Amino acid sequence: MPEWTTPTDPAPPPAPKPLASWYAQGLSDGLGDRLLMFDNSSAPSLELLRFRPDLADLPGFEAALREQVRRLDQFRHPSFARVRAVQRLEPDDDLALISNCTPGKRLSEVLHRARGPAFAAAVIQQLAPALALFQQHDSGIVHGVLSPDRIIVSPDGQFTIVEHVVGPAIDRLGLENARLLSLGIALPATTGDAAPRLDVANDWYQLGLVAMSALLGRQVTAADLPQVERLLDGMSQSAGRDGTVLSPWIRQLLDRALQ
Repeated sequence: MPEWTTPTDPAPPPAPKPLASWYAQGLSDGLGDRLLMFDNSSAPSLELLRFRPDLADLPGFEAALREQVRRLDQFRHPSFARVRAVQRLEPDDDLALISNCTPGKRLSEVLHRARGPAFAAAVIQQLAPALALFQQHDSGIVHGVLSPDRIIVSPDGQFTIVEHVVGPAIDRLGLENARLLSLGIALPATTGDAAPRLDVANDWYQLGLVAMSALLGRQVTAADLPQVERLLDGMSQSAGRDGTVLSPWIRQLLDRALQ
């Protein structure tokens, strides 16, 4: 006769893993304070830029920021971090920009050890085409606040631009030079009473300053520009720290961007 075995109940499914979250303080600058948010789920980590109240509460800023986020909702490029939303945070109703957190360090943090002509060339080769495509996404699209603080360098040497929805919102406010400089926004010299504009030309000027910073290993500002010719001449004639000489095409691009 056949032997009968008593069926056993299937093993119960494993209990779901408890959700754990943790936070880390990020960069603080003239725009505001950043908070990095992580958890043990498969969802992307997030970065919150909590704007300073004296900027967030200016009439028109929040509306212009939300409009820029809407305009760029469908923009995707590997050299730009994805922006998720604009929210008001409890309990103080602070205005915050929420973006995907990009692994790596800000370019400003690595300049002291990663610099020279080859590094500057990598910055330009990766970011110049990406910036051009970004500007072509829609009429009037610009970054406006590009700097070494707003570029992330990944462990494998890729560059990612962040906070690219903020500039046009600031531009809409019509702030004076001194106020823009206090926010950490680089501006070319203006003549007469012309109000500064965060436009396409200013994006290339700011990328030129970023490339110069990568070349020299420190943040370059408008105050350095009177010495730019001398600095570039020196880099064109002798090898930098990375053992390479500044190539003519980089020299030409920097000269044009920083005019």
